[in-house]
Amino acid sequence: MKFEEGQWVQGRTAEGELIQGWVESSDSLDRIVRVHVVNSDHVDILGKRVTVREAWLKALPANPFGGTEGVRDVIDLALSTRDRDWFLELTEQLGGSRRPAEREASSSAAACRHMKTLA
Repeated sequence: MKFEEGQWVQGRTAEGELIQGWVESSDSLDRIVRVHVVNSDHVDILGKRVTVREAWLKALPANPFGGTEGVRDVIDLALSTRDRDWFLELTEQLGGSRRPAEREASSSAAACRHMKTLA
């Protein structure tokens, strides 16, 4: 199976660790995939990159977060791994998932809080 860069996958490492993450790169000749780990039963590899055989991985749906709450959980993970680009991407995705009225209300509330601090 050919995995594309940025595709969400889950599987096991050679050490037997369960992982979920996205494909950073794929070597179709050697059938090796480099995965950025966002979820694992082995805490030490969270936020790290691991190399896994293609056969040990399976593709996940395009949105593995399971809605807004899932995105917020992953934002927490991006913060803990200090991955600024990922954080910005996720917050943009979260902001885009809200209805325009919610975005307007949120920005109005932020403006009100800001005005109170100036007073």
